[in-house]
Amino acid sequence: MGEFATLRSYGDFEHSVRLKRRFVHETAVNEFLSVVLETSRSRLRKISAGVTFYRAQRGFALRDEVVSDDEVIEVETAHPPERMRPAAEFVRDGRANPRGIPYLYLAGSPNTAMSEVRPWIESRVTLAAFKTVRDCLVVDCSLDKTPSYTDAHK
Repeated sequence: MGEFATLRSYGDFEHSVRLKRRFVHETAVNEFLSVVLETSRSRLRKISAGVTFYRAQRGFALRDEVVSDDEVIEVETAHPPERMRPAAEFVRDGRANPRGIPYLYLAGSPNTAMSEVRPWIESRVTLAAFKTVRDCLVVDCSLDKTPSYTDAHK
């Protein structure tokens, strides 16, 4: 089975595709991708239908609530479902996605999802639950127990 050239291989790959050549790859990037493809088979994992994942977004929506026949007030409510799905026109460059190409980041727990948006104390956060509708086969990179570059230099 192939091995990555160094503990920095992913960082070098990321730097190259983000800042140098996104579509025409350097030799080192092609070698990195070949090892990813070869080793991905050992990281395959099934996620069963019905598993719940979470996504959080800072903020909230306002909706009108009828208090009486002549009074309507605005109340805070969660963002609507369409706001909880990433929209291409609002996507900036991120960890994996280039500008304008939406990727759906999900977490395995509500606390992780809310922590990811780094809310201020007492700020409002909308939390959405996403449930898989069919079995999915994924490449789970968390199964790799190789120390990262950061871990190796502690």
